[in-house]
Amino acid sequence: MTKLNTGLSGCSLELINDRVLRKYSPTTDYNSRLLSQADKQVVFGNRIYKNIDAPKVYDIQENYFDMEYIAGKNFDEFFSTASINDVEFVVSTLFDYFDTLISTARNIDATKQILDKLDSLKEKSSYPKYIEFLRKYVEDKRIVVPHTFCHGDLTFANIIFHQNRLFFIDFLDCYVDTFLSDLVKLKQD
Repeated sequence: MTKLNTGLSGCSLELINDRVLRKYSPTTDYNSRLLSQADKQVVFGNRIYKNIDAPKVYDIQENYFDMEYIAGKNFDEFFSTASINDVEFVVSTLFDYFDTLISTARNIDATKQILDKLDSLKEKSSYPKYIEFLRKYVEDKRIVVPHTFCHGDLTFANIIFHQNRLFFIDFLDCYVDTFLSDLVKLKQD
């Protein structure tokens, strides 16, 4: 078994064998969030997207889940040696993905979810007056967004680059499921 580097969540990864990767929850408080990630990964894996997939989830337990190990490249490894064709492949694959999401979107009123999120942020924020300003702004509007599947943390760090295939990893829950969240995250990258 081999321990692997992890991201910011505090979860640990362990390579069980050359085909299985185990992701552990860092605390008991995080267990439900980890299980939500595993469930979201299963849902995504059951969908069909051109040249995009997620590692298959094999087993889900209270504080970990086992998934398929994908031997691919991370963002830095891939793009440091990528050809123009490789870059065009990634760009066209992501465009196709978002086009598919857009074509299945239906508009929903997300005002309540946004207000609830602002309320949760206000408790922890160093800028409660700014949060209150945003809350009043949202209260005066009807915020309509396209409802779609949402990865929740779609950054280049959460994509494994594999031969003519992209694998999305590290799914997160979102207070509003919309492709706009994923698109904004990728644009930040």
